[in-house]
Amino acid sequence: MVNKKLSKQISVAPYYFILGIWALSAIFMFLWVVNTSLKSDSEILVNLWGLPKDGVQWNNYLQTWNVFHLGAYMRNSLVIGVASVFLTLLVGVPASYVIARYQFRLKQFVYFLFVGGLAVPRALLVIPIFLLMRDLSLINKTSGIILIYVVMALPFTILFLVPFFSSLPSELEDAAAVDGANEFQTMTKVMLPLAAPGLITIAILNFIDTWNEFLLAYVLLLDREKHTVSIGLYNLYASMRWSQNWVGMFAGVVMIVMPILLVYVIFSRRIVSGITMGAVKG
Repeated sequence: MVNKKLSKQISVAPYYFILGIWALSAIFMFLWVVNTSLKSDSEILVNLWGLPKDGVQWNNYLQTWNVFHLGAYMRNSLVIGVASVFLTLLVGVPASYVIARYQFRLKQFVYFLFVGGLAVPRALLVIPIFLLMRDLSLINKTSGIILIYVVMALPFTILFLVPFFSSLPSELEDAAAVDGANEFQTMTKVMLPLAAPGLITIAILNFIDTWNEFLLAYVLLLDREKHTVSIGLYNLYASMRWSQNWVGMFAGVVMIVMPILLVYVIFSRRIVSGITMGAVKG
């Protein structure tokens, strides 16, 4: 028994080693960005890897926040992200539930029709989406980008949630029917609470994806006051290339990454447990 356990640990040791190296590299790069954001521009050239010697420059954050309107970009991303996640769950949860719990003709076709959207790269959809949004007069409108994000998130949402709903015991439906509950009540009051780990996990993952998305937002949102944080970071980088104010760019990166990092730190255990449950149940 001991030998089997030892051999198993030895067999997985290379994977843990690789993951450890990757984790340390990611942590080091993030700490380096934070450290660099607290320096002066002149100090970056002579002291790239060391700690700030001219004093911690907290003013870099204040200047970047005020000059480049990162607060407005974050507010736009928050509104778009929350609305997109809400509408995605509003559409994706019933669709996943029907596919998982009901038997009907073309069930597999409908399922793979949804999931097949994951096979299409977003870059190939930019021109068709732009033409469609132009014909619908949704270019440069927040509602237009929200609609696109909902459609783009549905394939992964359905792929993720169908295993959760499929694994729920049918006896619960029978018990709810005996108590006089209709199908809608059974779904909302019995099944959805049991699938809460999956719902929370997919909501967090979709929000992170929406927060980080750049290409579609850059094409569809033209006015600066409607830009998201990803476009704001790009504008910040373009500006810093000419002004040589590199510490401002590093400060902007830290402020934009920090909300997503906090979300993951707070909900990391729930995300991992939700993904693991979905994998086991599916």
